[in-house]
Amino acid sequence: SSGINAEWPLRPGFIFLFIVEVAADLQQQYFQVRKHKAIAEGSERKGDYKAGFLRTGLFAYCRHPNYLCEVLLWWVFAMFSLSRCGFNWTFIGAANLTGLFTGSLDLTEQISASKYAEYKEYQKHVPSVIPPIRMMTIKPRARR
Repeated sequence: SSGINAEWPLRPGFIFLFIVEVAADLQQQYFQVRKHKAIAEGSERKGDYKAGFLRTGLFAYCRHPNYLCEVLLWWVFAMFSLSRCGFNWTFIGAANLTGLFTGSLDLTEQISASKYAEYKEYQKHVPSVIPPIRMMTIKPRARR
């Protein structure tokens, strides 16, 4: 029964991370669909659509909010199991997944930087995965 009490702080964190990950995925999907539609129609593209990648919404705070939430979800899952079973194999899974995402992130960053002219500037101003606390309290400026 002590495991149930230890889980309480993890529950809202898990739900929050899940919601943010879904929101990031939906923002990216909406952007990509509209971008490819504009390309197919040959219509004028502005802002993020012209740049070719998303820099607004959650992507104004970090370049990969969906990666961040996915990795943290697995660590929270491991913490759930810790509260029930003690240290176990779920921690190895979370560590392996973190390594997999880190490698994938490096490759994604290289591809994006070579594909989009403005991406290197975006990299200079927006952190890859972990947004600084000060960024989360300041409204990001609108991109044109």
